[in-house]
Amino acid sequence: MNLEKLENNLKVHNSWKEFLATNIEILQEVVEEIRTEECAPIEPEKILRFLQQDLSKINVIILGQDPYPYPNFATGRAFEVGNISTWKGLADPSLKRKGESLQKIITCIYRNVTGDTSIYNYNKVLKKIEDKTFNILPPEQWFDSMEEQGVLFLNTSFTCELDGQANSHRKIWNNRNDGFTKKLLEFINKKNPSINWFLWGKEANKCINQTNLYIPESLIFRSSHPVARLAKNKPDYFLNFSGFSQVTEIDWFGREI
Repeated sequence: MNLEKLENNLKVHNSWKEFLATNIEILQEVVEEIRTEECAPIEPEKILRFLQQDLSKINVIILGQDPYPYPNFATGRAFEVGNISTWKGLADPSLKRKGESLQKIITCIYRNVTGDTSIYNYNKVLKKIEDKTFNILPPEQWFDSMEEQGVLFLNTSFTCELDGQANSHRKIWNNRNDGFTKKLLEFINKKNPSINWFLWGKEANKCINQTNLYIPESLIFRSSHPVARLAKNKPDYFLNFSGFSQVTEIDWFGREI
C-alpha cells in the first residue's frame, strides 16, 4: 500500500499522518481481508472518512459501532443515514427501523437543548421542525456543521458486509490485541486528551475499556444505545441522556457553513 497515494486519495489531514505512517502495515492487513467482499460503505473514500478532520480541533467523539449494511446508507459517519435529504425522509415507512438511531438522537437533542422533556416521539419532534419551532439544519448540512464544530462521528468498525449482519467485520478491525481500532483510539486519546466521549451502549463502552485510554470520568457521557428497549424511568434510557446539554461548546441545532 502506497502511503502517499493513500493520503492524497483520502485527503488526509496532517494531524493523522503520524498515525497512518505508524500503522500502515495493520491497515494493509485489513485491506487484504476485506478485498474480496462487497462491503459498505460502497465508496472506498468514505471508509476512513474521519481522517479528513483536524484531530486537534475535535471536541466530541460520538462512538458508533459499524456502517449501515444497506446500499447507499453508509456515509463513513457513524449514525448518518445517507439517502435522505430532509428530516421527514427519516420517518419514511419504507425505511422501517433503519433510521431509528438517528431519530432517537435528534429527539434527544430536542429534549436536551429546549428543555422540553415531555416529548419522546420523533413524529412530534418532526412537527416542531416543520413549523420552525425546532430550527435544526437539514440532515446532511447538520452533519457537516457538527464536523465543522469539532464533532467526530466515529465507528469502531469501518466496513461491514453489504446486506450482511451487524458487526460482520468487527474481528477484522478491532478484535485483535494490536488491531487498527485499538491503535486509533489510543492515538486519538494521546494527541487530544480533552475530547468529550459520548459512549452509547455496551459495544462502545467495551471498545473503550479494552484499550489503554486515560479519559477522566468528567469527559465521558454514557447511555444505552439509541435503539435499546429500556423503560423511560431507567437512568441509562437513551432519551434521558444529558450530554448534549452539558457540552455547550457545540451548537447542536447546527450552524450554517
